[in-house]
Amino acid sequence: MKVYEILNELVPGADFQVLEPHEMGSDHGRTYPDTGMILIRNDVYARADAGAGRDRFTMCHELGHLILHRNLALSRIDPARPPKVYCNSEWQADKFASFLLMPRSLVGQTSIREAQELFGVTFDAARVRSNEMKNA
Repeated sequence: MKVYEILNELVPGADFQVLEPHEMGSDHGRTYPDTGMILIRNDVYARADAGAGRDRFTMCHELGHLILHRNLALSRIDPARPPKVYCNSEWQADKFASFLLMPRSLVGQTSIREAQELFGVTFDAARVRSNEMKNA
């Protein structure tokens, strides 16, 4: 939450808005890297502020889109030749959120349950990150 409070200082020109669910529909967040705008649904924002792991991850995921995908041109995917998974912007934003919330130097020293509690993430997020560390 503190990162969002100083977002413009970290990424000049960036800003965020908290919108009502009827304005966002089923989207929990949206990021427009070309304009530097992040939109967060207000229930997601409130739960993230209260420490809910999934919503904290969502906010970090949207931050990942902003930081990783600025000044990139959009391109169409050829279904006959899909890109490698690591080229997918959603995968990249998920990895960004995972690395930001669960630093490598600390994850390897904890159990999945300990990581979940220490980093304020869901069990599934902690499990995925823990498994990545074992396979690294």
